[in-house]
Amino acid sequence: IAASLIIFIGLGIQSLQDHYHRALQGGFILGALVFLCIGSVVMVRVITMSRAPSMYENRGLYWTVGFEEFMKRPVFGYGAESEEVLYDRAFAAKNIRLVDFMIDRSHNVFVDVALWSGIVGLVVFMRWLLLIVFDCLARRDHMRVIAILAWIFFASFQPLGTVAWIQLVLLTFNFQTQKIHS
Repeated sequence: IAASLIIFIGLGIQSLQDHYHRALQGGFILGALVFLCIGSVVMVRVITMSRAPSMYENRGLYWTVGFEEFMKRPVFGYGAESEEVLYDRAFAAKNIRLVDFMIDRSHNVFVDVALWSGIVGLVVFMRWLLLIVFDCLARRDHMRVIAILAWIFFASFQPLGTVAWIQLVLLTFNFQTQKIHS
């Protein structure tokens, strides 16, 4: 009876630790998402307060126009690298002339992915990122999670070129190779 009680108490403590660990992971992810949202709003406010937004060079405008264009083809999007044509057409419809100025990115990775591949691609992309984060947390690779969150924060405000996408691939490379070889 004593051995059973010890095993029962030990398993209970381990179960509580596992449950607490999962709650901690969930709280960390939720806290990171809240931090990203609040940080994004503060960043936009600071940028627009320090410098009045331009009529055509303005992240808020890019995001608004990007969302409007996304709503026209929300399921599958327009295909990769389609933003230059989309933004030219959308700005022309708003009577904003882009003389010698090209907008080929929305300055937000999620808006870019949504425009390229619609809600289908956006869900797949976000799930892929979440699976990587969950796997890193399970392996206690907190530095990689922090680096991925930092990349997402950066990618939420800057146009992404090839170098930024290579950074994301390198950040997730260990995850991908382990899954392939298992």
